[in-house]
Amino acid sequence: MNEISEGVYWVGVHVPQAGASINAFLITDKKTTLVDTGAIGTQEVVLGNIKGIVDPSTIDYVVLTHNCVDHCGGLASILEMAENAKVVASELTAMRIPLIYGINPDIKVVKNRETLDLGKRRLKFIYAPYLCKADSMFIYDERDGILFTADAFGSYGDPGTEWKLFAEGDITQKLLAYSQMTFGEQSNLANAIERIKGLDIRMIAPSHGAMIREDIDGHIKALGKE
Repeated sequence: MNEISEGVYWVGVHVPQAGASINAFLITDKKTTLVDTGAIGTQEVVLGNIKGIVDPSTIDYVVLTHNCVDHCGGLASILEMAENAKVVASELTAMRIPLIYGINPDIKVVKNRETLDLGKRRLKFIYAPYLCKADSMFIYDERDGILFTADAFGSYGDPGTEWKLFAEGDITQKLLAYSQMTFGEQSNLANAIERIKGLDIRMIAPSHGAMIREDIDGHIKALGKE
């Protein structure tokens, strides 16, 4: 099991030939929570990973960072297995889900800086719109200091290499290359990063690429200058 912190698991998909990953995260607590679902084409792998940890029917919340297909394309399949789960999303994501995916799940809309108690943990939602991702939000686990950052702080690995959960050393250049490729010159990423100032961040968990737990401040500062 790919446990990134006690009770928090990476349940995503690695694509070795591309050196890429589509990340999803499972939090086991009094309220079992899935952060993002992966894409339509990866849903069976994500579900298989979840089943290795918990019964999907016990999932209470499915939290969506934003509406893009690689982050919530697997939502319908997940909800078929997690029949009692409530979707948690920003107001704009909640509006887009029925329009884009043709489903009408039970959605709890959370506002900027609102929190959600899971039991031992509490999640804080931070609206962080940038570029075409106008509905994006960061999710901060207050107990362990994990910041789930959607497309921000993503990176690519080298094709054909072994998957590693955690980045090693200074990956500033990889982060900058990914950011420029994904967001281009129009990025408002620096503005989004302003919104996480003051948080005790001990791990960054992006939706693509490895988790970051070394030189957090340095990597934040590097992207904040864009």
